[in-house]
Amino acid sequence: MNSSNNSLAARWDALSDAIRKRDLASSSVRQLAEQAGVEWYAKRGDEKLGDFLEKRGAALFKIPGFGRKKIEKLCEILESLGELVPADRKEVTTDSPRQRLEKWGCPIDFPCRLIVLPTRVRHYCEKNEIVSVGDLIDEWEQRGYCGLMAERNLGAKSVRAIERLIANLIAGDRAATATQVPLKPGKPGIDFAASLEHVISDQSRMQLNLLERRLVAQLTLEESAEGYGFTRERVRQIEASFLAAIEDRLDYFDGEHGELLSAWLAEEDWFLLVGWHGTKQGAILAKASLEAIFNRHADGVE
Repeated sequence: MNSSNNSLAARWDALSDAIRKRDLASSSVRQLAEQAGVEWYAKRGDEKLGDFLEKRGAALFKIPGFGRKKIEKLCEILESLGELVPADRKEVTTDSPRQRLEKWGCPIDFPCRLIVLPTRVRHYCEKNEIVSVGDLIDEWEQRGYCGLMAERNLGAKSVRAIERLIANLIAGDRAATATQVPLKPGKPGIDFAASLEHVISDQSRMQLNLLERRLVAQLTLEESAEGYGFTRERVRQIEASFLAAIEDRLDYFDGEHGELLSAWLAEEDWFLLVGWHGTKQGAILAKASLEAIFNRHADGVE
């Protein structure tokens, strides 16, 4: 190589040696690549950064199609990453995403269906028998961003939601991870109230209107369907699916279940009990839904 290429190779070696010692949020890598106009890299998927980091600068010039321009862009991405990594996260870490979850108090078998993720992700997990958060981590490590983007029923929003969870684990961002999964009973993290809010926010406006008619106003199936062109059976299915999702969370957060049932029987403020932070409209629907469940199961949800 000429002296100019030798200098660029040395620059890459120094940057890659430094970055290899740090936690990397994968979403940041891809975002930087897109901003830098490195489309060929963004399309490969940021999980491939490790492939480049393992190569010395001289070896990069031997990759077919690589030249000074591409290598300079990669160096710019590494320099930007170095600036983005907070000082308190620059220490070497060998913790995997699984190990981080366990250290933070989230069971590795926490159900995928209860993670705060888009509906499409949950459907994908059900279809592919991805049961736990551990299974989801394995799926990401095996397929990566590009592999999941190739799934026609997922889409960018869904894949990036998974990526955000993995990236927060890799970056050691406990607070951000806690917005998607529970970390420890009684500690920051998804609890029953937050999980219940997610079930409500996951409904379409049409579904919310039907559920409010049915559960809050307590209209009949026929009355609830009026104006929507639905059959009474379709309204029943929407209601049953919604209540089943809430019962699923009551079963998992069984401590809150017992306290909520006791508060309901004593006519106490159960939303104060669980620390509700959602909207007033959501609280009204949540309360009506819980009452419907408890009325059906006077002794509690089985």
